[in-house]
Amino acid sequence: RPIAIDIAYGLETSYSFPSCHSAAAASLFTCWGLLFWRRINNPFLRALIACGAACAMILIALSRVYLRVHFTTDVLGGILVGVCAACIAVSIKTYYNKKR
Repeated sequence: RPIAIDIAYGLETSYSFPSCHSAAAASLFTCWGLLFWRRINNPFLRALIACGAACAMILIALSRVYLRVHFTTDVLGGILVGVCAACIAVSIKTYYNKKR
């Protein structure tokens, strides 16, 4: 973790890689984006959903770096973990829905 976290919030003993806030936000918004993307046929709404999900992920990630509670690599790792987890979850959901 950055040194500023120790000064502002007290001595932190947990690890900071990956950023769990970024991972949770990335998985949530990626799942929402993928699930809504499939149900909407309007290209403008699809683009709006994709941009909205990406903006939400980026803003949460930037807030973690701005508050100096994570390094940029921690946040990027969290986003990668979250997006991969969301893609796996949506793939499993799609597989079981097709199986029925």
